[in-house]
Amino acid sequence: MDSRGAQGRATSGRRTTRPCDACRRRKSKCMTKESADVCTMCEMRETPCTYNEQRPARLPTSRQHPDAGSDTQRYPLLNGQLLEPLSSLSPISGSLSSYVSLQQPQERPNQVFPGPGAASVPETSLLTIPADTPGQEAIEKTLGSDSERFAELYGLTSDMEPILMRHRPYDVVTHEYQLPTHSIRKVQDQDNGVKYPVVFHMVSDTMAIGFRHDSGESDAVEAIVHPHGPRLVRLFFRTVQPSLPIIWKQGFLESYRQSYRNIAACLLGAIYLNAIKWWDYDPLLAPTPRPDAVSLLESTISLVQNEYHRPRLSSIQSMLLLLQCKPEAPLTSDHTFSRGLTSQMLAIGEAIGLHLDASEWLIPGWERALRKRLSWAVYMQEKWTALAYGRPSHIHDDNWDVRDLVESDFYDCSETLQPGADDFMASSTPVGTIQFQLMVRLSKLLSGVLETFFTAKGSQDQDTAALLKAAQPLLDQLTLWHADLVQYLPAAPYQSRQLHSQGFVHLSYYGVMINILRRLVRSTALAPLCLDHDVLSRIRHLAWQTAENANTFVTSLRIDQLEGFWYFPSPYLFSLIGSFNTQLMVTSVSLSERNHWRENLTSLLWAFRLLGKANAHLRYAVERLEGGVIRGMEHALAVNIDPSTLDSNVISPGKPDRHQQQPAPQQQQQQGELLSASSGLMNTSNTIDFADISQWDLSGAGLEAFDWLSGLELQGLER
Repeated sequence: MDSRGAQGRATSGRRTTRPCDACRRRKSKCMTKESADVCTMCEMRETPCTYNEQRPARLPTSRQHPDAGSDTQRYPLLNGQLLEPLSSLSPISGSLSSYVSLQQPQERPNQVFPGPGAASVPETSLLTIPADTPGQEAIEKTLGSDSERFAELYGLTSDMEPILMRHRPYDVVTHEYQLPTHSIRKVQDQDNGVKYPVVFHMVSDTMAIGFRHDSGESDAVEAIVHPHGPRLVRLFFRTVQPSLPIIWKQGFLESYRQSYRNIAACLLGAIYLNAIKWWDYDPLLAPTPRPDAVSLLESTISLVQNEYHRPRLSSIQSMLLLLQCKPEAPLTSDHTFSRGLTSQMLAIGEAIGLHLDASEWLIPGWERALRKRLSWAVYMQEKWTALAYGRPSHIHDDNWDVRDLVESDFYDCSETLQPGADDFMASSTPVGTIQFQLMVRLSKLLSGVLETFFTAKGSQDQDTAALLKAAQPLLDQLTLWHADLVQYLPAAPYQSRQLHSQGFVHLSYYGVMINILRRLVRSTALAPLCLDHDVLSRIRHLAWQTAENANTFVTSLRIDQLEGFWYFPSPYLFSLIGSFNTQLMVTSVSLSERNHWRENLTSLLWAFRLLGKANAHLRYAVERLEGGVIRGMEHALAVNIDPSTLDSNVISPGKPDRHQQQPAPQQQQQQGELLSASSGLMNTSNTIDFADISQWDLSGAGLEAFDWLSGLELQGLER
């Protein structure tokens, strides 16, 4: 061993100012116990503790940030100073991103594509992070992002008794108790005030099933998009991250600047896969051929499947992003895979403690904030997946002990993008933060809707009056939520050369409202028959108002809104609006109402076709409606689903459709018989007046009065 290494170990002051070679490479804090020859991390990993490598130039120190209050509101400490948003560190503005400089880097470590191929890349296609970005010790003491170890929570019913765990001789610096094969790490002395610690099982990656050292997975992903990786990263942080802030931006960009190999291969693939959707909006990427998205998707799915064995925060991030962009065929949807991947993500999230409050854990401040955002992102994904696919939710709110999001949880997302020649996303990060917080609140309301109306047992109750009473508190909460939506996130005005990503929040509101109302409307056509005129009138009026507003929202969407970011259940929610119109038509209480919904549905389908040219979610919706929801009943419903017979103009609600398909003679006879049988109920006027319900004589009514298709013989009708 040379004198430099010996001197480094002999002098404690030197260790406080310079990490050993291994800790510097891992960007972990180098600490040495008194009179010890090796640092704590090298001792734990059983690796040589040397000081042989050349000492790097010290990075400029970050400026002190003003005190933001309590520990949970402050920025995380780095070298004794508070981190600032990256935008305050970067002098770049104008047409370039405020967090990157798109210039030729002087050095690109570990570049896997040297030679002529790399030389042909335009200078502006490479990405450089400002040199003063925090990085050396920014991930010290991380629990869920350790580069060589993974952590799994010891649960309260495991064989590791919590009372016994508080008596371990934990290291005062690392808070770990070292064992020959693993270590036990304490992250909190008391679990929600109960006097036993929260502890994790820390294991080396080398002990995981399927581990292969330097398998080249990141190289394989990078090869698919090379040389456009940096531009795709830039696209991602401009389009997806503001609305779905699940990445620690500063840490990611610093690691990526050094080498893409520092990023988990599954996360790298998921980020590239999401960004490719906006390929044409990058002036340097648009003229070039797109990467093979199918190969990238297949590689990412394969990589994600191995995350069971080495759970990390990057595992959750990868799965969340993959679920945002996995394509589905409208009539052969791969729901089982998407639902299964969501459940797998939830299992991994619980393994790394995302269902618990980490606000006081002994981990870096950036990880506490990131964990909270990831926790609610997983919660959202699971609840909306359960809704969209009609499956039971796997999250019980009593088992989700995570505090509500506050502004300080987004400290690393506080950058506002400056508009410029190629800055096409008008949704600044503050707006995206509002979107995310509103969606979390709405998802918690959705959880109440699922628990109240759509459990296996709860769905058996068809007492319309009782269901309306149960729905009223949820409707009141939705009214308050919508008032905040209108106040803090109003409909975005048109701006030249800008895309907007606020539409999915408004669409999600209609999704929750419609699912409450469809449950109420459904009950009116099922036993027992509701005889309360006021209940029926209130339900029909609220359903009519909601459907009209939802239809107007969809048909008024602009191209700049359709091309923005849309949350993953958007195809289902668009289709749901059409399905709700169909339900209201079938349960119509008057001829005029039936005609009204028929016209609305025809107009909506046509609008879906036109707008679907610019939005895959709307294409999914129209194909789903025409090929599944309406198919087989189109003649009875007198709805034309053949686009070749429709006028080129969108038919406005209430305007007669001269191409409307008329019922077949057999249907006309059946409908006439049905009207005669229920003449005491059916209002035959030409206006929709919900007050007419109060005049009904319900004494001899049957359920067919609320489902006129039940009186038709659809079998054998011409298809």
